[in-house]
Amino acid sequence: MAGYPLANYELYRYTPSLIFASIFAAMFVILATTHTIQTFLRRPFPLYWIPFLVGGFFQVGGYAARAVSSHDREATGPFIAQSLLILLAPALYAASMYMLLGRAAGDGVPFLPRKWLTKIFVGGDVVSFLMQSTGGSLMGIADTRNQVKLGERVTIGGLWVQLVVFTGFMFVGGWWWRVLEHSESGREKREELRILFRTTMVASGLIFVRSFFRVIEFMMGNDGFLLSRELFLYIFDAALMLSVMGLFAWCSPAGFVTSEREQVERGSDRMRRA
Repeated sequence: MAGYPLANYELYRYTPSLIFASIFAAMFVILATTHTIQTFLRRPFPLYWIPFLVGGFFQVGGYAARAVSSHDREATGPFIAQSLLILLAPALYAASMYMLLGRAAGDGVPFLPRKWLTKIFVGGDVVSFLMQSTGGSLMGIADTRNQVKLGERVTIGGLWVQLVVFTGFMFVGGWWWRVLEHSESGREKREELRILFRTTMVASGLIFVRSFFRVIEFMMGNDGFLLSRELFLYIFDAALMLSVMGLFAWCSPAGFVTSEREQVERGSDRMRRA
């Protein structure tokens, strides 16, 4: 990780683009509102999708703060807000996706009991969230070089936790789908379940790529190549996370998993007996 004296530390190594920030804030508003409507119209209410909604509005707040920073890039308040909100939003997406897998898979993962499936992944996500929020806060309020470096290390650690948990999530999801494909319930399943699984795995891959980018970004340091160029943030973070929200707006799991849960559970029971 690149080191630097605090005197050379800058909140931004460029002037944030008002146009890009405004466009992405507006697009996230549209998608976050769409998800909110889809979720609140469902009965029973899908509580597990609330973190995803909150993550969407985190993105709105983050890019709105970047728009404010375009007028004063030395203001610490908007900088800390955008840094934390944009950094933490994917962890909230992940929490809902982990709970989604727990509901869809039921007991269809033989080596991981259902009661532990969600707990393990959501627990890891909570650890990642706390580490990233702590690290981001430390970097925002740092007064010394050591505090800045500590904040970077904690944030990088949180991102690595997120990557490890996501790797396990994709492995378990792939295993469940493989078992389901070769079971009686797999042959009888609806096309919606296949689309939902593929959507979840694609979204997982996008979040994985984004998190790996942020690891490299922070490892290169405040004066590194990636943090010094705003375009990379929009290519490897904003665009990817907008795609995640778009995918789940197109294939909303809030309604499907709630309405199909009993059917999926029955299929999992048959699969265990197969």
